[in-house]
Amino acid sequence: MYGSKTPGLRSRFARALLVAAMTSGLGACSWVGPHDVATRTVGTVIDDESLEVAAARAIREADAALAGAHVNVNSYAGVVLLTGQVPSDAARASAERALDNLRKVERVHNELEIAGPSSLVARQADTWLTTKVKAQLVADESVNADHFKVVTENSVVYLMGRVTRAASARAVGVARNVYGVPRVVTVFGYLD
Repeated sequence: MYGSKTPGLRSRFARALLVAAMTSGLGACSWVGPHDVATRTVGTVIDDESLEVAAARAIREADAALAGAHVNVNSYAGVVLLTGQVPSDAARASAERALDNLRKVERVHNELEIAGPSSLVARQADTWLTTKVKAQLVADESVNADHFKVVTENSVVYLMGRVTRAASARAVGVARNVYGVPRVVTVFGYLD
């Protein structure tokens, strides 16, 4: 009655539903798969988490204009992504400079916009978009979703990870085809 692909399809569908359930109620707009240790060691994951906390603190303390700004800090293997909204070009530059003396920062991608802070509704929409993209990555058999971190800000989807160029192209193709994604930005360290 069932073909040989049915159990795999069911498993991938179950994983996609689990991803959707796990991330739909969260206030954050990023998600990394539970088996991310395939490309990062536990130590690297801990370093990234610590780096995100230290960077957020350094940014808040760097400039009074940044204290009330909406700045997100995400890190993957020492690559830091800054997203959100700041009041001026000076504040944007100050946020990036605040990371200059932090250990473990390999490089910084500053995607901060000059704008007022996004609304709670916009942030919830970003969380939902992250959920949809991650679920599609999990459901697609040609992509190992565990190798990607998905971050969404102002409907722009950022894909982070350490991957091959072929894996990058497949993941970008999947993300671009998710309804509501106007743009995909890659923040990868390439393995090839």
